Amino acid sequence: MQRIAEGRPTVMVLGQDFDARNLLTQLPELAETPENVDGLLGLLNAAAEASGHQALLIIDAVNESDQPDRWSSALRAMRSKASRYPGVGLIVSCRTEFVEAVVGDHGLPASEHYGFEESTEAAVRRFADEYGLDVPTFPLFNPEFGNPLFLRLTCEALTTLGAGRFTLGSAGLTTVCEAFIEAANLRLSMGSRCDFDTRTDLVGAAVRQLAEIEGGRVPRSTAEDLCSALLPNRLWSTSLLKGMLDEGVLVEAGRDHVSFGYQRLGDVARAKTISSKTPAEVTEWMRSLGNRLWIERGVLGALSVLMPEVHSVELVDCTDPTKPAPHELVDAFLESISLRHPTATGDRAEELVRALLTSDRHRDETWRQLIRVACVPGHPLNARWLHAHLSSLELPLRDRLWSLSLVGALDPDEHSPIRTLLEWAWPVGQGQGARITGGTAELALLALGWCTSTTDRRVRDGASKALVSIGEREADAFASAVSLLVTVNDPYVVERVVAAACGIALRRQPLAPQLAVPLAAWVANGWPNHLLIRDYLRRVLEIAAASGWDGPAGQPPYGASWPIQSTPRDEIERLTARPKYEYGSIWHSVTGMGDFGRYKLEPALRNFVTKDQRGLQASVEEAIFDRVRTLGWTPEAFDEIDQRLLRGRSGAPVERVGKKYQWIALYEVLGVVSDNLPLRER
Repeated sequence: MQRIAEGRPTVMVLGQDFDARNLLTQLPELAETPENVDGLLGLLNAAAEASGHQALLIIDAVNESDQPDRWSSALRAMRSKASRYPGVGLIVSCRTEFVEAVVGDHGLPASEHYGFEESTEAAVRRFADEYGLDVPTFPLFNPEFGNPLFLRLTCEALTTLGAGRFTLGSAGLTTVCEAFIEAANLRLSMGSRCDFDTRTDLVGAAVRQLAEIEGGRVPRSTAEDLCSALLPNRLWSTSLLKGMLDEGVLVEAGRDHVSFGYQRLGDVARAKTISSKTPAEVTEWMRSLGNRLWIERGVLGALSVLMPEVHSVELVDCTDPTKPAPHELVDAFLESISLRHPTATGDRAEELVRALLTSDRHRDETWRQLIRVACVPGHPLNARWLHAHLSSLELPLRDRLWSLSLVGALDPDEHSPIRTLLEWAWPVGQGQGARITGGTAELALLALGWCTSTTDRRVRDGASKALVSIGEREADAFASAVSLLVTVNDPYVVERVVAAACGIALRRQPLAPQLAVPLAAWVANGWPNHLLIRDYLRRVLEIAAASGWDGPAGQPPYGASWPIQSTPRDEIERLTARPKYEYGSIWHSVTGMGDFGRYKLEPALRNFVTKDQRGLQASVEEAIFDRVRTLGWTPEAFDEIDQRLLRGRSGAPVERVGKKYQWIALYEVLGVVSDNLPLRER
């Protein structure tokens, strides 16, 4: 509309209006021009020359056409024709999961539109205010809320049904679709509309019957007969079909067809019909699709939600067990994790999740889905499951599988649930943090704590600030979460969690005693060597004592022994020398040859009084090198990864995994030295 108002020639046609006839023959017809395709392009080109602006021919949602895979060849022909008209630009849109099958290897410049996803939280706040709903008290990870139409349907349904607020249950795909149909039924039952008893659920009945018709597009005459049978003897103005069209449940698809107004609504309706059959019949239905399983991806996604709820069976198990599950079903299962009801996530779903976390192809998407359910109280795969799973892994394995998946999560072009979690917990520029209720706070804190394991400083720093943001409003939840997180075998995580506790104590001093209790219990049998962890912890205890807490003061020294027994230097030189230079990246960084040794280690050691500064530095270098190895860094596991991180960072604040282990080792060794050598007076 804006382009037309500005005098820019534009023609837009909808994919849902294309029927089974030749696509290019229908294009000028749908554009309401008497010409053929060349004539349409010629008219647009002439309009472009006359207006001085490029003309656009837009075909929206080609995946909603009848037999959509025909577009692959049709678009090649369209590109060839359009290339002869320099004033005309061709734009085609397609739902992401259908691009490969519908558009094919197109060679066109491509851009992915994320709806509200990059600012879902802000969009939900605006919509909630517009519809008079309370702002959600949990992070909205459901990717469907990034779809403006889905968000509008949700708000309208909640308002009509008098819900007044978003709830965790309303985030589910089937729940929203059911609520929308129920709300449409309630509105149409009014005397001024279609005038029927709302208890008869005529809209729901019509949706169910329409969903049984294959193909998604229903002849208008069929829809009229179906709706008239449900609500007979009505004029057009009060007919059920007109009401469903007015409510957006259905839309016109061409001149003589209708389809569901929101494709997901149709997917869920069809999936409900299919899931009412036995698992064996569902298996046979999928087998009948053959190699065209992709065309039912939307229905498969909804079925992956419904089958566990209806039959306690995962859809991926309704296939030949002797063959790998089709990737469409694996993708549908992953998508369903955040869309299904928590009670439908059973032992089999957990088993599948564990298996997918070992798959290089599916691991990152599995982590993303786990983050989406991390803050849902009572969900079997929430942050408590995530904490237990990550805690069970050794540090180097966990860093390869989990920590590296967080790298780049806050890149400008990355639309990750990690960004959603951080922006919800610590909304910059909005004056106050998110409203939190129930067990959501503790779950969010656990997930955020694990985000500090990454070598991407943007994610690590953002998660640290988010920990403070939630913790100072929910101190009990923070105390509970911190008691779990300080026991993990990653000092990188422990350091930031205790730093967050220190930040909360400094900003909200009356809360310090609550934080001091779990921290004091953690160090009751001995303090860690890590210098920063010690300092943050001591400050929390001091502030707590000033607020009336009578626990231990935690003053240094802490009894660490020096010197640390280390690998002899000649052995280290052998490990880092030619021909393989196996540990060279670590050793050369720690010693004076690298920036870490020159700008971090040497200045830190100058703060201590010693008669043998060179000897102290040599001992510390050897101790750091050994600690990096005992933490689990090996060239076999990390050399290639670290080289890739170095090549790809281009100034981005992402460090090597080896550098992470160097930082841990540095502060642990400095803690030991500080227990045994006096500090130089300034």
